[in-house]
Amino acid sequence: MKKFSILLVLVVIIGWGWGRGLMSKVDDHRMGVVWDGGAGIVSISFARGVVNSMMLVGETELWLPGGLDWYRADKLKKLLDQEGKQDLADEIFYYNLGFLTDEVLFLDD
Repeated sequence: MKKFSILLVLVVIIGWGWGRGLMSKVDDHRMGVVWDGGAGIVSISFARGVVNSMMLVGETELWLPGGLDWYRADKLKKLLDQEGKQDLADEIFYYNLGFLTDEVLFLDD
């Protein structure tokens, strides 16, 4: 009986922590950004007052789903524009970085 109660307490604590983690992400705004020189991600947390960002530029290779293969980050915007597949940007950020975006911005020079 003691093992069961310890297990139950652990499950409740883990569930509570997991639920809090999910709730804290609700306040975050997550963006993907694609420009001529590369791509990047930005996460803005208004509750914590934190902005995190990461840029992928130059010869960094990204895998593009849908049979498009690997391409350099600085060729990404041009390729998506030519192929008319800007909607793949969400999947590119997810498959390469594990980052779920709320929106994707395509910047022009």
